[in-house]
Amino acid sequence: MNKNIDFKALAAELAALEKQGKGHGSDLLIARVLHNMSPSRWKEFCAAYPSSKWGAIPLSSLPFAHMADGEKEDTSLLEEELKNAIIAEKFTEQVERELVRLERVGGELSILSCQLFHTNPKKEEALLKILDGILKDNLEPCDSVARDITGHPLILLPGTGPVRSRHLCENLQKDFGVAAKKNKSKAVLGLGLISIGHGEKNTAEQLLSRVQEALTKAQNESSYIYQVGPENLDERSTLVHSEEKRFLFFGGA
Repeated sequence: MNKNIDFKALAAELAALEKQGKGHGSDLLIARVLHNMSPSRWKEFCAAYPSSKWGAIPLSSLPFAHMADGEKEDTSLLEEELKNAIIAEKFTEQVERELVRLERVGGELSILSCQLFHTNPKKEEALLKILDGILKDNLEPCDSVARDITGHPLILLPGTGPVRSRHLCENLQKDFGVAAKKNKSKAVLGLGLISIGHGEKNTAEQLLSRVQEALTKAQNESSYIYQVGPENLDERSTLVHSEEKRFLFFGGA
């Protein structure tokens, strides 16, 4: 059977679901298991029938992969996992777009991930809400916040290099520390940070994997921050940064 016929049938099914759900005052996320559909073929489908409302996650990478076999699980847990997975998938696509932009126009890019360490489980939910507010207060409109599959915040910082992103991490920790103390909690905010420059060859998946590794290593750091990169800061770019600092501090003298 021609795969385009399969695409047409799937597009018609999804379009019918979208049409049926409009105008009722509430939204419902519907999961559809697609057998024999690879990530690469899904991209082909999205190119043929583009829609920002459609997303796909490989079941093999998720803890609820057995959903396809109809096994019963905690519905609220599945809802949270599925929501995080959709968000993480869309965030990965956004990182891919920023990598293309970085390759085209140059500059820098940073990604960081957050996790609460030494927290009381009874206070964790309240502290996570506080952290959400702190992130909103410290980030700029061009920055993006998402969550990975486990629910840890992910922050994409376009045009931001290692110095500025490290400063942001320290400010986030400082603000969170004040809030945690008011909440009578000893929780610490750990951060994994990775920065890359123009010319570094990375995929979105590679970068996000490195960010998660950095976050894991952060809990063993005295600062609870583990920073990586950028790797390709050549002598010329370092000299440019040095000259910029000289101009700022000494007026070009």
